[in-house]
Amino acid sequence: MLIQCTKKLATAAKIDLEEYTDCEPSPFYSWHANLYTYHRRKVVMLLNNATRYPIILYGMKAAEFKRFDQIALEAIRETFLLEGFSVEKINTYIKNCGKVTFCKTSSRSLLGQMTDMDGFVDACIDDYVSGDSINLVGLNIRLGKIILGGTANYKHPIDLLKAEMEKL
Repeated sequence: MLIQCTKKLATAAKIDLEEYTDCEPSPFYSWHANLYTYHRRKVVMLLNNATRYPIILYGMKAAEFKRFDQIALEAIRETFLLEGFSVEKINTYIKNCGKVTFCKTSSRSLLGQMTDMDGFVDACIDDYVSGDSINLVGLNIRLGKIILGGTANYKHPIDLLKAEMEKL
Protein backbone atom coordinates (compact mmCIF):
# COMPACT_ATOMS: atom_id res chain seq x y z
CA MET A 1 0.00 0.00 0.00
CA LEU A 2 1.27 3.41 -0.91
CA ILE A 3 0.40 6.47 1.16
CA GLN A 4 1.45 9.69 -0.55
CA CYS A 5 1.80 12.28 2.19
CA THR A 6 1.91 16.03 2.03
CA LYS A 7 4.96 17.63 3.59
CA LYS A 8 2.81 18.94 6.44
CA LEU A 9 1.64 15.43 7.35
CA ALA A 10 5.11 13.92 6.95
CA THR A 11 6.55 16.52 9.32
CA ALA A 12 3.82 16.00 11.96
CA ALA A 13 4.06 12.21 11.76
CA LYS A 14 7.87 12.23 11.51
CA ILE A 15 7.76 10.10 8.37
CA ASP A 16 10.69 9.87 5.97
CA LEU A 17 9.22 10.04 2.49
CA GLU A 18 10.57 8.19 -0.51
CA GLU A 19 10.59 9.80 -3.94
CA TYR A 20 7.48 8.99 -5.94
CA THR A 21 9.60 7.55 -8.75
CA ASP A 22 10.98 4.95 -6.29
CA CYS A 23 7.50 3.60 -5.60
CA GLU A 24 5.46 1.32 -7.85
CA PRO A 25 1.93 2.44 -7.18
CA SER A 26 -1.28 0.73 -8.19
CA PRO A 27 -3.95 3.45 -7.99
CA PHE A 28 -6.47 1.26 -6.12
CA TYR A 29 -3.91 0.47 -3.42
CA SER A 30 -2.59 4.04 -3.23
CA TRP A 31 -3.89 6.86 -1.08
CA HIS A 32 -3.06 10.55 -0.84
CA ALA A 33 -2.94 11.89 2.73
CA ASN A 34 -3.15 15.41 4.05
CA LEU A 35 -3.16 16.96 7.51
CA TYR A 36 -5.10 19.98 8.61
CA THR A 37 -6.44 21.40 11.84
CA TYR A 38 -10.09 21.74 12.83
CA HIS A 39 -10.85 23.37 16.20
CA ARG A 40 -7.29 22.72 17.37
CA ARG A 41 -7.55 19.01 16.54
CA LYS A 42 -5.44 17.34 13.89
CA VAL A 43 -7.43 15.81 11.06
CA VAL A 44 -5.91 13.44 8.51
CA MET A 45 -7.73 12.91 5.25
CA LEU A 46 -6.88 9.87 3.16
CA LEU A 47 -8.19 9.86 -0.40
CA ASN A 48 -7.95 6.76 -2.59
CA ASN A 49 -6.14 7.51 -5.85
CA ALA A 50 -8.43 5.37 -8.04
CA THR A 51 -11.85 5.95 -6.46
CA ARG A 52 -11.45 9.22 -4.55
CA TYR A 53 -13.07 7.52 -1.56
CA PRO A 54 -12.18 9.45 1.64
CA ILE A 55 -11.17 8.25 5.10
CA ILE A 56 -11.19 10.92 7.83
CA LEU A 57 -9.11 10.45 10.99
CA TYR A 58 -9.94 13.02 13.68
CA GLY A 59 -7.96 13.98 16.75
CA MET A 60 -4.66 12.36 15.83
CA LYS A 61 -1.98 12.74 18.48
CA ALA A 62 1.73 11.91 18.58
CA ALA A 63 1.07 8.35 19.77
CA GLU A 64 -1.31 7.72 16.87
CA PHE A 65 1.11 9.19 14.34
CA LYS A 66 3.70 6.61 15.43
CA ARG A 67 1.22 3.91 14.34
CA PHE A 68 -0.19 5.82 11.38
CA ASP A 69 0.22 2.91 8.95
CA GLN A 70 -1.70 0.53 11.22
CA ILE A 71 -4.39 3.09 12.03
CA ALA A 72 -4.92 3.82 8.32
CA LEU A 73 -5.38 0.12 7.51
CA GLU A 74 -7.73 -0.37 10.48
CA ALA A 75 -9.78 2.66 9.40
CA ILE A 76 -10.02 1.35 5.84
CA ARG A 77 -11.11 -2.07 7.11
CA GLU A 78 -13.72 -0.61 9.48
CA THR A 79 -15.15 1.80 6.91
CA PHE A 80 -15.32 -0.79 4.13
CA LEU A 81 -17.10 -3.19 6.48
CA LEU A 82 -19.75 -0.60 7.34
CA GLU A 83 -20.11 0.24 3.65
CA GLY A 84 -21.36 -3.32 3.24
CA PHE A 85 -18.39 -5.08 1.65
CA SER A 86 -17.86 -8.71 2.59
CA VAL A 87 -15.14 -9.64 5.05
CA GLU A 88 -13.53 -11.78 2.34
CA LYS A 89 -13.30 -8.84 -0.10
CA ILE A 90 -11.91 -6.57 2.61
CA ASN A 91 -9.32 -9.15 3.66
CA THR A 92 -8.31 -9.59 0.01
CA TYR A 93 -7.93 -5.81 -0.36
CA ILE A 94 -5.84 -5.52 2.82
CA LYS A 95 -3.69 -8.50 1.77
CA ASN A 96 -3.15 -7.00 -1.69
CA CYS A 97 -2.13 -3.70 -0.09
CA GLY A 98 1.01 -5.33 1.24
CA LYS A 99 3.52 -3.34 3.24
CA VAL A 100 2.72 0.34 3.78
CA THR A 101 5.14 2.65 2.00
CA PHE A 102 5.19 6.42 2.37
CA CYS A 103 6.23 8.72 -0.44
CA LYS A 104 5.73 12.25 -1.69
CA THR A 105 2.50 13.32 -3.36
CA SER A 106 2.36 13.08 -7.12
CA SER A 107 -1.02 14.38 -8.27
CA ARG A 108 -1.98 18.01 -8.08
CA SER A 109 -5.53 17.16 -9.17
CA LEU A 110 -5.92 14.79 -6.21
CA LEU A 111 -4.58 17.44 -3.85
CA GLY A 112 -7.10 19.88 -5.33
CA GLN A 113 -9.93 17.42 -4.78
CA MET A 114 -8.75 16.95 -1.20
CA THR A 115 -8.88 20.71 -0.71
CA ASP A 116 -12.41 20.77 -2.12
CA MET A 117 -13.44 17.95 0.21
CA ASP A 118 -11.98 19.82 3.21
CA GLY A 119 -14.89 22.25 2.84
CA PHE A 120 -17.41 19.41 3.05
CA VAL A 121 -15.61 17.99 6.08
CA ASP A 122 -15.60 21.35 7.87
CA ALA A 123 -19.31 21.76 7.19
CA CYS A 124 -20.40 18.49 8.75
CA ILE A 125 -17.62 17.06 10.94
CA ASP A 126 -19.27 18.21 14.18
CA ASP A 127 -22.20 15.86 13.50
CA TYR A 128 -19.86 12.84 13.53
CA VAL A 129 -17.33 13.54 16.29
CA SER A 130 -18.10 11.43 19.34
CA GLY A 131 -16.14 9.60 21.99
CA ASP A 132 -12.62 8.42 21.50
CA SER A 133 -12.97 7.13 17.94
CA ILE A 134 -10.36 8.48 15.54
CA ASN A 135 -12.03 7.04 12.44
CA LEU A 136 -15.17 9.01 11.58
CA VAL A 137 -16.91 6.20 9.71
CA GLY A 138 -20.26 7.98 9.41
CA LEU A 139 -18.57 10.99 7.86
CA ASN A 140 -16.56 8.75 5.52
CA ILE A 141 -19.77 7.12 4.30
CA ARG A 142 -21.43 10.52 3.80
CA LEU A 143 -18.45 11.92 1.91
CA GLY A 144 -18.38 8.81 -0.29
CA LYS A 145 -21.74 9.89 -1.68
CA ILE A 146 -20.60 13.34 -2.82
CA ILE A 147 -20.15 13.69 -6.56
CA LEU A 148 -16.60 14.58 -7.52
CA GLY A 149 -15.61 16.08 -10.85
CA GLY A 150 -12.31 16.20 -12.63
CA THR A 151 -10.58 12.86 -12.96
CA ALA A 152 -13.46 11.16 -11.10
CA ASN A 153 -15.70 12.01 -14.09
CA TYR A 154 -18.54 13.35 -11.94
CA LYS A 155 -19.24 10.08 -10.14
CA HIS A 156 -19.77 9.12 -6.53
CA PRO A 157 -16.62 7.74 -4.89
CA ILE A 158 -18.63 4.88 -3.37
CA ASP A 159 -19.76 3.77 -6.84
CA LEU A 160 -16.17 3.77 -8.08
CA LEU A 161 -15.11 1.86 -4.95
CA LYS A 162 -17.82 -0.76 -5.44
CA ALA A 163 -16.74 -1.27 -9.06
CA GLU A 164 -13.11 -1.77 -8.00
CA MET A 165 -14.02 -4.10 -5.13
CA GLU A 166 -16.07 -6.29 -7.50
CA LYS A 167 -12.89 -6.93 -9.47
CA LEU A 168 -11.21 -8.58 -6.46
